[in-house]
Amino acid sequence: MAANQDHDRWLAQLLGCKPHRKPDLRGVEEVSGAYAWWLEQAEPVCLKVGIATPRRNDGLRGRLSDHFTSSYHTTTLARHLYRDRTSPWARGRDFTTQRGRSAFMRGHCFFRYRVLDQLDESTLREFEEHVERELRPVYIG
Repeated sequence: MAANQDHDRWLAQLLGCKPHRKPDLRGVEEVSGAYAWWLEQAEPVCLKVGIATPRRNDGLRGRLSDHFTSSYHTTTLARHLYRDRTSPWARGRDFTTQRGRSAFMRGHCFFRYRVLDQLDESTLREFEEHVERELRPVYIG
């Protein structure tokens, strides 16, 4: 298990990363790492955190791209949005359609990420749990 100091350092680096949007995807590495999705507003809201593991050939770029596509069958975030009827950002939007979710992700959200290609899957999952505890995203799991 990675020392908590490592988790804190990696989290600080993730939070220190500039906000990225869909046009930035081509610059994202195809390696393992962690990411966080935010609702862009005066006080950003952490929506979801996640990881891209070494098993995924297209790494962070592929995983983040999946979220922009927002397929119900591909991402947990898409399934959370699909079911969300009560949050302020769900009002007036149709998250039951892939088009509605994808438009929301492209138009109202940004991500931050941290390359962690030196970590194995187990350590990445431990770090993901740490980030969830610290950032308390709206959507968990």
